[in-house]
Amino acid sequence: MNAMHSLETVIRRSTSRPFRFKFSIFYIAIVGVVTVIESLTSSHQLSVTFPALGISLIVLALLGLEWLEQTRIRHNLTTFRALVLLALRMLLFEGAVALDTNGIALFLYPMGAYSAYFALGGGASIAISFFYVLLVSWRIALAEPGWYRNPEALSYILVFAIVMLFGPLVAHIIRRDDENRRRTEKLLSDLEVSHVKLQAYTEQVAELAAAEERNRLARDIHDSLGHYLTAVNIQLEKALLYQERNPAEATQAISDAKQAAADALRDVRLSVSALRESEERFSLSTSLEKLVNEINHENLDIKFSINGEESAYPYSTLTALYRAAQEGMTNVQKHAHARHVDLTIDLGEREAHLVLRDDGQGFDPNILHQPKSVPQLGFGLRGIQERLDLVRGQLMLQSSPRKGTVLSVVVPKAAPHLGDHRLMEKK
Repeated sequence: MNAMHSLETVIRRSTSRPFRFKFSIFYIAIVGVVTVIESLTSSHQLSVTFPALGISLIVLALLGLEWLEQTRIRHNLTTFRALVLLALRMLLFEGAVALDTNGIALFLYPMGAYSAYFALGGGASIAISFFYVLLVSWRIALAEPGWYRNPEALSYILVFAIVMLFGPLVAHIIRRDDENRRRTEKLLSDLEVSHVKLQAYTEQVAELAAAEERNRLARDIHDSLGHYLTAVNIQLEKALLYQERNPAEATQAISDAKQAAADALRDVRLSVSALRESEERFSLSTSLEKLVNEINHENLDIKFSINGEESAYPYSTLTALYRAAQEGMTNVQKHAHARHVDLTIDLGEREAHLVLRDDGQGFDPNILHQPKSVPQLGFGLRGIQERLDLVRGQLMLQSSPRKGTVLSVVVPKAAPHLGDHRLMEKK
């Protein structure tokens, strides 16, 4: 913000000082002062003479015309008004030349060409310059019949012609500078608008990021804690139902509920630990190794391998793969009664493949669509699919009774944009 304010201040200072008006005032004042001083010097009097007083009043009138044009009618200067102001200037020039006996007032003529350049264009300015060169040459010719043989007269005409052409040239440079100043002002205005839009976009991105984080936490609770609580509830209902008819079955249900609660507590601790370590990049291989090591290996042989470079994959894709493996391993422990499990992840250049294979009792995938299907299994697979939908992943399940189960996941490397996440969540 401070850098933006400093840049704005520098640009405004550089664009708020039009040079045209300052040059006009400076030039007229210098020529007028020199003319008045020469008039006083040539009169050999210390008091103000009539020509000096008249020239002073004419100079003040010229300065007043410049002030009127540049401040009062600058943005409403029509061609008619420009011609009137030009005529007034030319009359005042002639008055100063008539009162001046030293020929210095002639150098007020370039201001006519200078002012005409801005109001009437470059062609009119050059035409006025040639007019005054011819006028001065004609006056010199009338005053000195053999002027063309007089070096001083020729030098004076040459210098005067150069000064007259200097007027349109200076006007052209100042106009170009004024156009650059206007472009700079427009750039400043566009910069301010862009800065405001950037602030708005930054706030929107922050809001979307916060919403995405809330949705991620909600999915984590749904996929992990919600799943375990559902299992606890089902097992406790089973215990209540069998506590009189089959005490052994009720005891087993309570034991299963206790185990589910312990698993839920472990998962919550892992989630909290992940939040505390949020400054570090999520590592899929490290997280899966921890997951595999935490599983009871007494009756389960697990082979785990991961291939490819995960640093090029976005966080959302890696966490989706981790949750899929976590849910799949949970289902194997609870329902498959398997002896061997093979977990393989291949992080390719365009997509990632996860395959979880077990030699358990298997099941008929059609029962997942039946009302009396295994609730924990149905909720778990549904959670995996919801998470994969957010990263455009696909879930495939192959199983049959007594032939084990194969869980396959394919996720593209490029994750969807944040806006796509929100659209999918709305669906």
